[in-house]
Amino acid sequence: LYLHLLQLKTKMLDVSFTGECIVKASGHQPENVHSLPLSNLDLLSGRFPVTYFYFYPKQPHLLITFDSIVQSLKTSLAETLNLFHLFAGQIVPNETSHEEPMIVCNNNGALLVEARASLDLQSLDFYNLDALLQAKLVRVNQDFPLQIQATEFECGGLSLTFTFDHALGDASSFGKFLTSWSEISRNQPVTCVPD
Repeated sequence: LYLHLLQLKTKMLDVSFTGECIVKASGHQPENVHSLPLSNLDLLSGRFPVTYFYFYPKQPHLLITFDSIVQSLKTSLAETLNLFHLFAGQIVPNETSHEEPMIVCNNNGALLVEARASLDLQSLDFYNLDALLQAKLVRVNQDFPLQIQATEFECGGLSLTFTFDHALGDASSFGKFLTSWSEISRNQPVTCVPD
């Protein structure tokens, strides 16, 4: 039994990417495209990806499929991006300085990736995630400052991974985004709107 548990803990995570799509704000008007230069404080902190992981075990009493969860994520994300238009934009070189980046609110969209994993959630070693998860639950694509990956595990559980460019905002901003998105996905009133 001990050897079997050890083999499970050391088994490598094999992830197959099964689909991806670009989710755009559902109510975006092309005439609303505008640019925001990064502030001095934004430039000091620099650009880097920030990642959040959420793991959910299968809920046997819920008759819901992974595909229906992903569809709900797409629909509610499109609505949430109407409130947080920066998250659907692009980060590009500033038109005047050509060095400092700026955010173009052009509804380029957020990247949503679907994947399937070869392990059960219980087999993940949460104390050594670096070795296990590199480029499997987080992929960074510079064209999309916001990226989401929904991964279904063999046990029926799933993980949601959110990676965003820190130039879009800080942890508080992203927390507000996730709160609003979850409220929209559950058809609840939005209590957390951007300033």
